[in-house]
Amino acid sequence: MAKSAVLAPLARRDLLGATRWIAKDNPTAAVALRDAVFAAARRIGEHPHIGVIKPTVASEAMRFVMLTGFSIHHCIQRESRSSHHPANIARRP
Repeated sequence: MAKSAVLAPLARRDLLGATRWIAKDNPTAAVALRDAVFAAARRIGEHPHIGVIKPTVASEAMRFVMLTGFSIHHCIQRESRSSHHPANIARRP
């Protein structure tokens, strides 16, 4: 079984903050966001080079992954080229 990508600590905090904020008005949407991010992490772990490169927005190491109703991006790190070291999901600072 392929490993899931790992959320960077900042991405994990951002996700928690976003889901808490969204849940105030729409708990179902908050759960959907969380589930979508973790599903993307699984896909990125299986295929670290998935996603769209947008050189006008970020370096080529940054890939953007579209989700139904959401958009996230992840950064391919040197060690992620091996299936033993999955990419991180992170947000741009």
